[in-house]
Amino acid sequence: MSKNDSISKNSVVVALIWKFVERCGAQISSFVVSMILARMLLPEEYGVLSVLLIFITLSQVIVQSGLGTALIQKKNVNNNDYSSVLYVSIALATVLYVTLYVSAPFIAEFFDMPIVEQTLQVMSLSLFFGAGTTVLNSKLAKEMKFNVLCLCNIVASVVSGIVGIILAYCGYGVWALVYQHIANQAVALIAMEVATRWVPNGVSSVKQVKPLLKYGYKILIANIISTGYNELRSLVIGKKYNSATLAYYDKGKQFPHLIISNINTTIDNVMLPVYSKAQNDPQRLKQQLSLSVRVSSFVVFPLLAGLCIVSKPLVSILITDVWLPCVPFLVINALIYMLTPLQTANAQVINAMGRSDVFLKLEIVKKALGIIVLILSIVFFDDALYVAYGGLLIAVLSSLINMYPNTKLINYSYKEQLMDLIPNSLSTLLMSVAVWSVSLVIENDYVLIVSQVVVGVAVYILLSVLTKNSSFQYLLTVIYKKKSI
Repeated sequence: MSKNDSISKNSVVVALIWKFVERCGAQISSFVVSMILARMLLPEEYGVLSVLLIFITLSQVIVQSGLGTALIQKKNVNNNDYSSVLYVSIALATVLYVTLYVSAPFIAEFFDMPIVEQTLQVMSLSLFFGAGTTVLNSKLAKEMKFNVLCLCNIVASVVSGIVGIILAYCGYGVWALVYQHIANQAVALIAMEVATRWVPNGVSSVKQVKPLLKYGYKILIANIISTGYNELRSLVIGKKYNSATLAYYDKGKQFPHLIISNINTTIDNVMLPVYSKAQNDPQRLKQQLSLSVRVSSFVVFPLLAGLCIVSKPLVSILITDVWLPCVPFLVINALIYMLTPLQTANAQVINAMGRSDVFLKLEIVKKALGIIVLILSIVFFDDALYVAYGGLLIAVLSSLINMYPNTKLINYSYKEQLMDLIPNSLSTLLMSVAVWSVSLVIENDYVLIVSQVVVGVAVYILLSVLTKNSSFQYLLTVIYKKKSI
């Protein structure tokens, strides 16, 4: 049994590594394109992109989540299941495309941004490619073929990134990101199809998809609520204030999102099938969740804390001083994203146990609280910065809410989760003090950032060695054994 557990653990580690490499490659390419566009566009113009992504992101969630998660969670999946999900996803994409196409003029008028009409109508075409990648992504994830997923998504990201950079250089402005987004979805679909050579059945079975809908619709509703809520702040800021403020808010969110999306998506995609295999073993689930919490916080905490400290010179170097007003938003969002892996890991255990009903209830409660805080922030402060602070308050409350079910389902108490987080939190705090101290003696932005990174890495590793940090020792073991896996 010990040998089987070891093999299982090694498989999980390999999958996590491949998924992390994939996310890094994809996100870095998108980030480069975004930085180029930020240098070419004024904040007011860049705000148009933020409005566009509010509706595209929400539509993608409807097309690409729910059923995809249901496929991964289901123990025995056949070609009829995959085919049925494909046809349902295409149907959803068609309905959403028509809806967005017809609504585009009204959305443009609502935000007083005429260019939103045409760009939204064109960008919505990406939904059809997303319908296909939903099935193939789930198939590869179900089979734990994250190395194939990695290569497919990196190819898509690199190709679409080149398209975006060329178009930005040629002066296409906002349209560069539109075509880059469509190219990413299209190339990802083609690459996955070439890799899997999957052929759907000719006829969809309503009976086949019904059990998946029964589980998946709850996940879908929860994800719609979550994504809609996340985009609500951008919608409110864009409408109540102005496009420049919206651009600063979203750009501030983009920097920490680049870091957390790589790590969180890795945990999200890899750990759900892993947790699902242990869904009838609460003790094993508890051990896996504890490991996930400790390792993710070991990586996430210092990265985002360091980003907070170097935010001002980093923004100045990458996208010029014109974007410095985004720094306060960057710091607040970095603190918010620190808690994301904790929320995700707890939520995925709940989903893996088939308790999508609990997951949905949690999302409703969290988002109801979030809307209340958002309204209070606007009414009492009328400042976009306080809207962001409200998001930080909700992130803390959401973490506590997500943790609660697992105190009962797998007996993983609040105290135990807190104790798993304390060692990495203390090391991060001490590292942050050391990194901040460097700014007291160095003024040049380029030299400052390099020096702070070097000091931060050195201090954090030194503290991990001196305290014999269990997460650090675990990662070292993984690295040493990687060649033998």
